[in-house]
Order: sequence, then C-alpha cells, then structure tokens
Amino acid sequence: MKTKLPARSRRRIQRYLDKALQAILHGSGDKLTMVIVFGSYARGDWVEDAYEKDGRIEAYQSDLDIMLVFKKGGDAGAYKADAVIKKIDYLLEKYVLHPLRHKDMIPGHPNINFKYESINSLNKQLELGRYFFTDVKKEGIVIYDTGEFQLAEPKELPWEKIKDIAQFDYDYWFNNGKEFLIDCKNCIERNNYNKAAFELHQATESLYDAIWLVCGGYKPKTHDLKELKGTTHQYCTSELMKIFSCTNEEEKKSFELLCDAYVKARYDRNYKITLEQLNYLIAEVEKLQAITERICLERLSK
Repeated sequence: MKTKLPARSRRRIQRYLDKALQAILHGSGDKLTMVIVFGSYARGDWVEDAYEKDGRIEAYQSDLDIMLVFKKGGDAGAYKADAVIKKIDYLLEKYVLHPLRHKDMIPGHPNINFKYESINSLNKQLELGRYFFTDVKKEGIVIYDTGEFQLAEPKELPWEKIKDIAQFDYDYWFNNGKEFLIDCKNCIERNNYNKAAFELHQATESLYDAIWLVCGGYKPKTHDLKELKGTTHQYCTSELMKIFSCTNEEEKKSFELLCDAYVKARYDRNYKITLEQLNYLIAEVEKLQAITERICLERLSK
C-alpha cells in the first residue's frame, strides 16, 4: 500500500495529520497494528466549500477518514473500540483541533471520522471482496504500521455480483426507512411524541445506512446520526450536506433531540420533543428519503 498522501492533500493537511497521529497512538496504547487514511484525502479530491442559504453562509469540508486496525478482535469490539476512540477524541480536542472547529470551517483542519476493524476481520472482508474494504486497500495511505501483519489480497468481484449485493441491501434498508417513517407518523396520531422521535431516528439511520451499503458496501458501526450525516456527504455532497443544515437555534435543538432519541426517547423520563420539532424533522427526513432513493437507484442502474 501507499505511504504518502497525494501532493494536494499533503500540502493541506500533512502537519495536522502528523499531530493527529500522535494523539491516535497515545490514545490507543499498543492496540493498533495499522492506521490508514482513506477516502477523499487519500485520493486527493477532498472539498472545502461554502454556499449561501437564507442569507447565511454555510460551510462544507470533507471529513478526514481514518481506519484504525486493531491487533486483536476483542479490542475491536464496539465497547472497547468506542472507549479507545473517545480517548483519542479527547486528546485530539485538547491538543490538536482548533477550538473554533465546531463553529466554523477551519481550512486544513477537517473533522476526523474513524472506522475500525481488527486485522483478522479486515482480512476476511478483503478475501470476501467487500468493495468498501477493497477500496480502502486500493486507495488507502498507510501512516502507521507495526509490521506485525500483512493485509490479504482483495478478491475482485464482478460488477454484477456487487450489484446483486447492493440491491439486496437497498431493498432491506431503504424499505426499513420508509416503514420507520410511517410508524413515526402513526405515533404522532396517537400523541406519542417520544416514540415518534425514536421511530424517526431509526428511519434516518436506515436511510443513511442504505446509502453507505449501496455506494460503499459497508455499514458503519454507529447509531450516531451526526457521524452518519457527515460521512455520507462523500456520495452526494451538494445535496446531502443541506439536510439538517440547522440554520437557527430551534433547528439545531430539534436535530439534537433527534440524535438523542435512540436512547433517551425510550429510557429518559425527562426527554421531551414537541409536535413542531417533529414536523421540522419529518420534512428533513422526507428530503433525505428522496435523495437516498435517487442516489441508490442511479448506482444500481449502472
């Protein structure tokens, strides 16, 4: 695999990436065998852009996608890996990231999005020809390698086989999204707004997952809508970035409530969401549904 970023990416983020790698290695101890940059910064086609909406400038910046490869499968389990990533995020926030990062686009300081696998799992996915993982190996840039393990040679699947898998995933996850949205509206008719918020969260997650699976052959290991929102931009930047753009405080609060709904709408007695907030969120999810359908069907029609 390659070990140097494309010149365009290197000029923009190399110093930032070097500092980020220090935080990653410090936060993970000796659990990692490889760290791989993939996606737009590995290819060199990253985007930093701004557009005007309702008289306000909205900024978009490609995420920096990084694959953490754990030595042991147990360390790549959801709870242990999440704990490692939380520690890394803390170190990044404290020592690397600009304090205004969450308010404004800072050129050359993209948000870092982590994916993770154990070395055994990654090699199994490569041997099965899962195209998200084959792309990671094909396009990825190794920025840390202990040299203890080798990546398997990826199996090259014919497009018709990839298409069959993508169609199966689309039918399941897109229809799930539609059904959850129907269930959300049914809950509103019964004035059960908390249950409606949970169903709407599930609808949103399912639609984002449909895009990931059809376009990337991978389902992120997260229920975090903010992360899903950020990572799916790569498949239709100009349109997806405008969903949940949250141009005022009320819209931001509504989206936060949707993000919290996976747990709090079911288990927190203090969780409250209004009909007005739900109506705003439903309108956004309906836009997401239309865009998801178009993106996926375009991919499947090739």
